[in-house]
Amino acid sequence: MQLVSLKVFHNNIVVREVKFKSGLNIITNSGINGNQIGKSTVLRAISFCLGSDAAYLWKDPDNKSENLDVKRFILKEDVLFELKIKDSITHTLKRFIYEQQQKNRIVVKTEGWINDTHVTSVSGYKKEVAKSIFNYTQEQPSFNTIRSKFTRTNRLTSNNSLNYLDVHTSITDYTIIYSTLFGFAGLKHLREEINIKNEMDRNTRRSDAILNGRDLIEISDSIKNIDSQIEYYNNEESEIDLTAIQGKVLEQLRELRKQTSSISNEVASLETRLVYNNRTIEKYRENQVNIDIDLVNDIYTEAIGYIPSVTKSLEETILFHNAIFREKAIQSEKRNEILSRELKLKREILIENIEKEKKEIKNFLVKGN
Repeated sequence: MQLVSLKVFHNNIVVREVKFKSGLNIITNSGINGNQIGKSTVLRAISFCLGSDAAYLWKDPDNKSENLDVKRFILKEDVLFELKIKDSITHTLKRFIYEQQQKNRIVVKTEGWINDTHVTSVSGYKKEVAKSIFNYTQEQPSFNTIRSKFTRTNRLTSNNSLNYLDVHTSITDYTIIYSTLFGFAGLKHLREEINIKNEMDRNTRRSDAILNGRDLIEISDSIKNIDSQIEYYNNEESEIDLTAIQGKVLEQLRELRKQTSSISNEVASLETRLVYNNRTIEKYRENQVNIDIDLVNDIYTEAIGYIPSVTKSLEETILFHNAIFREKAIQSEKRNEILSRELKLKREILIENIEKEKKEIKNFLVKGN
């Protein structure tokens, strides 16, 4: 497989083209800015066309910083990357990135073409590149892992030609990778051996965690001791006569239920009395405000006709009327306070009894089992 060319299009116009020759290619110039002409960007663009993450076009893989100008240009403008590679035939890979509004957020989307076949999903594009261009269909090692061997974009992996992945990659992983790259005939058996070894390692770690530094003999003795204690308590339990205990518990439950029912009736009665007492208070207050002055005046005039010696004025009569209802309202409010205190006390007793019932029922069920 050989690189032919890389093109960058902006609004369908080629703004950058890198042509590759057969053999070794070096991207540089002879000026003082020889390290600032986009060598890393070219490699990232090639990797992107082969299915890598789009973010690395503007994100530095070493320090994770973003070039906001490059990011804005690629996402906001009509930018397309085209990579041509050949083996027996020439393949054309095209891919571009854009932003799309989805509900309350903006997401980065990619689309691509592989030899004029349009692919919209990222995973679909990667699979199609692996299958159609490189005839690679294995699940492990992944195509991304193999591709990273040849498109290394950060300093750590670029400077290490053998262990080119991150530091957490094991020697076993590299064994599979290089066996795949060099077409090792026994790859299937090697995978099986590695899977068995990994399973053994997992079981060893589980065993170490369970034993926690103890040996099997010590644990076996502890289990025997526990079994003996279980047998002893089972025998003790079988000798206990639960009939009398259950009967006593049931009697206590009946008594508690009776008390709870009685207190519930008292609470309901107090609540009713409190409601009607509040209505009485409201009625007394209304009688002070809503007195019919004309009616009282007529009654007062008629009373004077029968009893000329009446000494109380109409105003005094109204004041006397209001004073009576005001006093009745005050007495009802005092009765309200007494009823409220009594109701609160009864509710507390009711709650306490209900909790006792729950506890007794729980004890009964435990003993019954």
